[in-house]
Amino acid sequence: AIEQAFARLDLQVGGEEGVGSNMYGFGADASEVPLLFGNPHWYWRGPDRFYQAQLTIPGKLNVSGASFLGVPLVLIGFNENVAWSHTVSTARRFGFFQLSLVPGEPTAYLKDGVRVPMTARSITVQSLAADGTVSDVTRTLYTSEHGPLVNLAPLNPALAWSGSTAFAIRDINAANHRTFRNWMRWAQAGSLEAFAQIQREEAAIPWVNTVAVGRGDPRAWYADIGAMPNVSAQQVATCTTPFGQAVAGALPRVPFFDGSRAACDWQTDADSRQPGAIGASRMPSLLRRDYVANMNDSYWLANPAEPLTGYPDILGPAGTQAQSLRTRLGHLMVQRRLAGTDGYAGNKATPEVLQQMVLDSRVLTAELFKDAALAAVCSGTPAAPLPLSADPLGGAITPAVNVDVALACSTLAAWNGRGTADARGTHVWDEFWTRAQRIPAAQLYTVPFNPADPLNTPRGLNTTDTTALRQAFAAAVYRVQQSGFAVDAPRSEVVYATRNGQRIGLYGGCGANGYFTIACSEKRIEQGGYSMDEDPNGNSYMQIVAFRPEGVQAHTFLTFSLSDDPASPHHADYTRRYAAGQWLRVPFTEAEIAANADLKTTRVRE
Repeated sequence: AIEQAFARLDLQVGGEEGVGSNMYGFGADASEVPLLFGNPHWYWRGPDRFYQAQLTIPGKLNVSGASFLGVPLVLIGFNENVAWSHTVSTARRFGFFQLSLVPGEPTAYLKDGVRVPMTARSITVQSLAADGTVSDVTRTLYTSEHGPLVNLAPLNPALAWSGSTAFAIRDINAANHRTFRNWMRWAQAGSLEAFAQIQREEAAIPWVNTVAVGRGDPRAWYADIGAMPNVSAQQVATCTTPFGQAVAGALPRVPFFDGSRAACDWQTDADSRQPGAIGASRMPSLLRRDYVANMNDSYWLANPAEPLTGYPDILGPAGTQAQSLRTRLGHLMVQRRLAGTDGYAGNKATPEVLQQMVLDSRVLTAELFKDAALAAVCSGTPAAPLPLSADPLGGAITPAVNVDVALACSTLAAWNGRGTADARGTHVWDEFWTRAQRIPAAQLYTVPFNPADPLNTPRGLNTTDTTALRQAFAAAVYRVQQSGFAVDAPRSEVVYATRNGQRIGLYGGCGANGYFTIACSEKRIEQGGYSMDEDPNGNSYMQIVAFRPEGVQAHTFLTFSLSDDPASPHHADYTRRYAAGQWLRVPFTEAEIAANADLKTTRVRE
């Protein structure tokens, strides 16, 4: 019961799939100039989104990139010497402590047999009632030495704050006050070596991986060096409580320790930058002359030619589980680029090729499985109808129907396997694969995951018994037919953003369906198409930065546009550029800025 309750707890950063990112750094063996591609997949609406800016203090600071509202620093960007980007890390940054309460005292606990009182803090806020009146509401919150007390009862009644047990959460970043200093130092870094040293010295990055390149340096840098809980394998074995063991499947690698013993406190290394944190020397990093990358799987395959292993388990799995489709495709794209087999000119990573490559909307599931899937579900010419009585995503189809799949089969047979704006029938494939991936991997694939071949496994669609595949395809086609969208509609009609009442057709899709170019509304077709208008995530701030002999050169998108004010001329301009694939060459030097025809200057005086 506890495991089922905790399975409802979404630990990812947003949505069912989670918000991710893609990033590459290319060294001298792969590119004629140091070259970086950074692309966080973040929110398109609301205050929690990126804003693009350049910060300049003559003689002190000159950095361009993107940041969050209210953050006075560039978080992803470049200066004249280095460029960097981030992706969400698999490392856990928090843990729970189970407190044994003093009998008769629900706000005091025992630590090695000694009574420790909790710290109480009263907070008063104004509350607006339904009748429009405002009143003060006061609550008392409690904190332990590990962190604040949390009420886990909504997850399962057994985890309630009782007369004998309470639970505290410790967040390593609660005591990490170095983050802004780290990014400020990066903004002023004069070389890639200095950039990497800053990351080691501060160990402050709160929840992301880093890739960077630098002017004149033949290497590219990857690191997952930041603030992370320091727990040993022995502690995991001896300090995890029965509650922690029960929820371990839903909270993998999250320490859930006995707070009644000092032996279960988080540890401190000789080079830890704060108590309870792992020292930088025990966190993964890699310098390569070809390339490094991350697409939100762990540090393990920053470069498949040099897997990283041997790091603390809390950082993420290394070689024990299949990589995401997006990770696999991201590496395969680079490998084909460097082999010269991807259809673009040459065999180097160039800014020009990279601009096309990251927007070409390849769909790995279609490349791997489309032919076999259509052979399994489309029998006859034209394809025969398929019976449907239940949707694999839930819900009976009453009465049962025979679904005409002929147009869907012929449209997908003609599809080139890319989710470009003009591609037809892609939404049928998305709906099908969303359902097909519910089939257990052991039943779905003929070749299981092999850590010795992580980019090509699992593979092979198992068509020995086509019942589940046919049900998934029938449901997909049926939902499309019921949605109002044509089965053979172009992708730009189905994937779109609305600005001032006008739809802007887009491309790409969700990583779970095998896309590298991300536009993920996490809606199904019958919910109005894959609209990017509510709370979607996808390509957000995108930058391709090259350190050419004549200076730094950057091309960018802010896909959702800079302003969320419909009255602003900048409410849709960037989105239209993105829809057309027209990268913006960003002026960086004072001379470039002064020469730009769109320059407007506002002077602020005290």
